[in-house]
Amino acid sequence: MYCWRSRTISRIRPGFISGMFQLILRPNKALISEDVYLNKTRKWKLKWPELTVVPWGQ
Repeated sequence: MYCWRSRTISRIRPGFISGMFQLILRPNKALISEDVYLNKTRKWKLKWPELTVVPWGQ
């Protein structure tokens, strides 16, 4: 994956691309808190009702 800000290429986590095409959203606990995740998923679920949201605890 290319990062425009740092102009670097990084590895993509296995399953990321398939999850993206299947509209599956999984939490990244290393980057955001549970509150941020819940707020974002509520907003995105309204925009894309077919989105599957993986709960924070899984």
